[in-house]
Amino acid sequence: MTKVMRTKIIFTFIFLMGLIVSASAKKKPGKTTDVYLKAGVNLSNAHGVKPNVPDKDFKTGFNVGLQADTRLDGHLYFQSGIFFTKKGVEYNSKGKDESTKINQMYLQLPLALAYKFHLDRKTHLVLNFGPYVTYGIAGKVDDGGAKKHDTFDKAGLKRFDAGLLGGIGFEFDRILLGVNYEHGLLDIAQAKKESYKNQNISISLGYKF
Repeated sequence: MTKVMRTKIIFTFIFLMGLIVSASAKKKPGKTTDVYLKAGVNLSNAHGVKPNVPDKDFKTGFNVGLQADTRLDGHLYFQSGIFFTKKGVEYNSKGKDESTKINQMYLQLPLALAYKFHLDRKTHLVLNFGPYVTYGIAGKVDDGGAKKHDTFDKAGLKRFDAGLLGGIGFEFDRILLGVNYEHGLLDIAQAKKESYKNQNISISLGYKF
């Protein structure tokens, strides 16, 4: 992907975030959609990796974006949004002293159902579950060599990914604290004899507009 295309995608992401915030600000009293600005930390890895890599380590990344919770009925909500998220994995290759680091930058769209248990007037326990889709926009593979390789080149990973997520969170008035687990369902390795599926734990803090 060229720098121009990456720039367009980033500006599109910012534009969509602005639209969601603007729409939320115009809601009348009794609104059925809540919008949260969220940011947090990722602990990502990979599963189903072939050839087998025994010494995989969780890689630290980040997530930032907007989440929209739309009430469907009572305490049941449809939970979506748009996020910029960094995933990846780190492992030791056989015969090498230095580890290999795979960095993956995605735009991610969750499509989950959430149920909010009212513990009191301003405190809610939130459980969510559903699918998500992502599209890779940038990333580098650092194998300890002089030159880094593009993560999403023809010999690397496919850009499109999808999976399931589930999580738990607490709302304290306008503050949201949550933990999600994401399990990739698609094999995103380009090579036919290889396999690579994403998995990620995200811890995030949010503020409701």
